[in-house]
Amino acid sequence: MNENKVYTTDENLKNKEVDRELIDFSLSRTWETPEYKLKYFVGGAQLTPYMKFKQFLMELKTREESCEELEYNYKKVKLEIKVEEEKIEFTTSDLQKELIELEIFQLTKDLRKYKFRLKHAYKERETFLKLVNEFLESDDGKLPNGESFMEVFKYPELESKFEHEYWTIRMAKQAACEMAFYGKVGQGNLDSIMMMPPEQQSNVLELASHVAVNFDKKMNLLMDEASNDMKLGYVRKGIGEKMKTLNLPEQTEDK
Repeated sequence: MNENKVYTTDENLKNKEVDRELIDFSLSRTWETPEYKLKYFVGGAQLTPYMKFKQFLMELKTREESCEELEYNYKKVKLEIKVEEEKIEFTTSDLQKELIELEIFQLTKDLRKYKFRLKHAYKERETFLKLVNEFLESDDGKLPNGESFMEVFKYPELESKFEHEYWTIRMAKQAACEMAFYGKVGQGNLDSIMMMPPEQQSNVLELASHVAVNFDKKMNLLMDEASNDMKLGYVRKGIGEKMKTLNLPEQTEDK
């Protein structure tokens, strides 16, 4: 049994040889989520070391559960194929044989799908194990008392402190984004901030104000810099190629 065989016909393909090669290649890839995205947009999005570590562990748990489920389905389908193959040996009806062969055909497709999904799940599990270990080996991977961050869950009062810190920073970031672009905190975020204790509300708004002003100042400086560059007819090194991907008007060569 060839688990990698593609089980569709070539009748509706315009360029059978080339198209079939592309289809085979697309099916042979696992297309797992890139490590960069997992590191910076899954873990990095959590803002604090504690929440980043917690998120990595939650993602690792999810991947392990996915591996367990896929392993079960993969092994189950392999057994189901063997059962169907046994049925053929004891079936005298040609029509019944065709039906069993069709079932084996479908089960074999399922087997191939589970095989590639399992490969994908193993790869992502490996990536999160790597990210967890990298975190623990970094400066952020140590508690204030010098212990490994793995020990954080032994101290409920420390977890509570880290949660408090995270929500202060998160709400400040969300409020700062609205302040930078709209000039004020939106109703949704303001409502959430007002649910916090008074002292934490003050901390959130103070931090949000500093972030918004700093962001606005930096953006103004960069806008002035870009405007001056455009007047001179060039863009800075590394920017030109990136601008091309956005289909912007062509610029002169980078300096």
